[in-house]
Amino acid sequence: MTTYKEIHGTNIKVLSSDPANPVAGQIWYNTSTNLVKAFLINAGSWASAPNIAVNRAYLGGCGTSSSALLFGGGDNQVTTQSWNNTAWTSVNALNVGRRKGGSAGSSNTNALYFGGYTQDGPARRLNNVESFNGSWTAQNVMPSIRFQQGGSGTSTAALSFGGEGAGSADTVSLSYNGSWTSTPSMNTARSNIGGWGTYTSAIAAGGRLGDGAGSTSNKTESYNGSAWTTVANLTSARYYAGMAQSGGANNGSGYVAGGNDAIPSASTATTFKWNGSAWSTVGNLIVNLNGAAGGGTASAGIIGGGSNNGSGTANQAASQLFASGPATVAFES
Repeated sequence: MTTYKEIHGTNIKVLSSDPANPVAGQIWYNTSTNLVKAFLINAGSWASAPNIAVNRAYLGGCGTSSSALLFGGGDNQVTTQSWNNTAWTSVNALNVGRRKGGSAGSSNTNALYFGGYTQDGPARRLNNVESFNGSWTAQNVMPSIRFQQGGSGTSTAALSFGGEGAGSADTVSLSYNGSWTSTPSMNTARSNIGGWGTYTSAIAAGGRLGDGAGSTSNKTESYNGSAWTTVANLTSARYYAGMAQSGGANNGSGYVAGGNDAIPSASTATTFKWNGSAWSTVGNLIVNLNGAAGGGTASAGIIGGGSNNGSGTANQAASQLFASGPATVAFES
């Protein structure tokens, strides 16, 4: 049998503790734990996390992989849940239950939920805005009704982009700092759009085009605080995808998880990661999902809820954790 030394020209090192600064591909035996370990670069993979309290899709979400918040969604839920890197906990409810609004925020105590609707039809579309710092408080409403838009930023400095007002998908972009101000429009009209970043450094990805047919889009645009610029397309078109919705990040990196890939459509498990200039395919979600929400970055994230509507099941309560980058792994005997 070929040995490790014959392949690599050296034996596996025997160490009493893990090396302080391992390099990619390094393997060693740790005598303290009696485990063979390696330092690997994970392109990105998903793992199961605890369920959220209520099966729901098209909810709002924000934060990081260790401090996230999920709110609304489903049949106009007011339920809000906080993630602390271990478990989901129910916290103070929204004042106005709704779904498909825009969301922003950097942690489980910093969130903004804007627009959305309670049911199909013009009379049930909303311009309500609420901020969260442990409880939800009504804020200055949006200039007009908005729903199915993308969002980025924090509870005090947010951006809303795309979505719909009274009619079909549009290019409307608005910034928030306690009140709402029009900002330069997007280049391509889209609703059911995803995004992340800050209010001056954001990404808008995918969505449904305002072309009458509502065709699925692979368009990506980057915002720098003064203009939207079309950048590299998503590897494939999708809408209602889960995103790295963190107000502490920028437009340099993030992920798109699941979503619907066509109309009529089935949900997908495909995940794409953005590095600031191009998209790459990484590990699939555990199950096909659209309409999930969460937070994080291109290195670590969490999403919860969603719908598996293309595969015979409805709204979900599962949550999933995303991890990429360097990591030490142990091999079982």
